[in-house]
Amino acid sequence: MPSPLPTVTPWLMPWSIKFDGTAPVSTYMRVKQAQTENLDATAPKTDANASEGAPTQVSVMRQTVSYLVSAFRGRTIHGKNVALPVGYVGAVLASTSKTAGSSGGGPPVSKSGRPKRGKKVEKEDIRMDVDEPKAKSTSAPVEAKFSEFTLWLPDNLSRERDDTYVRALDEWVNITALVHRIPTEEEMADTAKEEDKKPSPA
Repeated sequence: MPSPLPTVTPWLMPWSIKFDGTAPVSTYMRVKQAQTENLDATAPKTDANASEGAPTQVSVMRQTVSYLVSAFRGRTIHGKNVALPVGYVGAVLASTSKTAGSSGGGPPVSKSGRPKRGKKVEKEDIRMDVDEPKAKSTSAPVEAKFSEFTLWLPDNLSRERDDTYVRALDEWVNITALVHRIPTEEEMADTAKEEDKKPSPA
């Protein structure tokens, strides 16, 4: 019986790091909790003098939200925990493919990295009628799971609705819900009626 997957919280960093995997971040980064006001939420402003049914002004609802503060290579970064939508679970995959060094058909190369002079390279005829080898399928075993991730941003903490990653996550979930949605019998019947109403081509 397979053992249950550990639950982790991945970090999404705002720069490129030539490393993927677990790291002792608590040793190198001091993360502090901080609080700010959330300006994304809005609430209707009640006006006692306004007539019934008249539109009311919309004011910003002040909500205190917590975020993370740290520094990386001398630069202040702000982080926030982004929860996955309900019904979704993230998976941490481990790549098993190894990049093999290319051996090859180019000119001989010296230690300095430049081609050696005075040596000719014979060209080999390539047969075009040979069947191409089938691509090998690679598997990526699941190492851990997560229900939220920490999104780090440089300098300032942007609004959640303006963040590219958060917006892409919401839009992707909405699109997949529409793509995988199975229409009901009533909807299929209505669609058939609409098709019958269309004029037939002459």
